[in-house]
Amino acid sequence: MQFPFKGYSGCGTSLVQEGDFQYVRKSTADPLYISRLKDQAQKQKRMSMANSLEFVQIPRVTKEDDLPDSYAFEMDYFRCDDAISFLQKATREDLELVTDRLLQFIEYNIEQSTEMVVSKEIIVRKYEDVKNKFLQNYQFDTEVTNRILQRAESIIMSIDEELRIPVGYCHGDLTFSNILITKDTKQVVLVDWLDSFVETPLHDIVKLRQDTKYYWSLNSYRFPFDRIKMMIIMDHLDKKIDSYFSRCSFYRKNYFLFQLLNLLRICPYVIEKEDILFLIKILDTILSEM
Repeated sequence: MQFPFKGYSGCGTSLVQEGDFQYVRKSTADPLYISRLKDQAQKQKRMSMANSLEFVQIPRVTKEDDLPDSYAFEMDYFRCDDAISFLQKATREDLELVTDRLLQFIEYNIEQSTEMVVSKEIIVRKYEDVKNKFLQNYQFDTEVTNRILQRAESIIMSIDEELRIPVGYCHGDLTFSNILITKDTKQVVLVDWLDSFVETPLHDIVKLRQDTKYYWSLNSYRFPFDRIKMMIIMDHLDKKIDSYFSRCSFYRKNYFLFQLLNLLRICPYVIEKEDILFLIKILDTILSEM
């Protein structure tokens, strides 16, 4: 089975057929990734059990294999379209329906969260961690890396001492590569959950706009698609997402900061020249907007 998006993680994903039964298995023997995959499985289990939204499906984790030098878990399989495939062929009605369901998922998590104060120290600590990992990716030109980090650090160090944001629930990596749409009921199936340094729904808005504003998942999509059509669709979705959350002060005040941290977090993992150049272009754009 070939998955539609190229990945940057250290795990493998396979669709397993046993008689008439199918399930998905994720596994890794990468010592640097084992703990991350375990955390992903635990978060997916928690959110699957807690989910009360009828239009959202979170695959149940049905089995774990925790060995000394590897880890794997199995989860339910849903007959779905990947998000890009769905968006290409969706009617206007289905497009709006699924978009509204994603917005409602984030809105629900905002309602279930608590507004809390996040200190500047936490943001700076996260930035320092990301910066150190970024500096170890020698695929980036050193001069470019230093230029980006110098501008980013100037912005990070000038933020308020305290940020007020909702803290509690989020997917953590809500890009179109982790969103599936069921073929019959148009339910949203969410996979590849990720722990965040702050568990805030703001992360999910940021990750969605990583795709709708900057087209990140389009660059990692393996199958043929109409790029012009998809960019028009993404632009429409981005305006809708931005308009919807602009009423929230935490979004208006902190979106660009969290998007900057998000994009910098990707930098240590990209190795292909095309992806690096694309990411540099996005970072230059967002740094010019802050």
